[in-house]
Amino acid sequence: MHGLAARRSERDPEALREVLRYDMPTQFLRRTVVSGIEVGGKKFAPGQDVLFLSASGNRDDREFANPNTFDVRLMPD
Repeated sequence: MHGLAARRSERDPEALREVLRYDMPTQFLRRTVVSGIEVGGKKFAPGQDVLFLSASGNRDDREFANPNTFDVRLMPD
């Protein structure tokens, strides 16, 4: 972690949130469906493997104004 971000994250939880949003330690999680479920119109059967891509969600331009920019300095002190 960049020195400035590390210092900010110690006293500002929002700085840590930006660090984790920009560069998650885990980019995805794999899970196995235990019981049948439907999510967003898609059916998932027991035993089926699914991936949760957190890295992709953290760069969603519908949620973040500049999703590919990391600048903890722009956050208020």
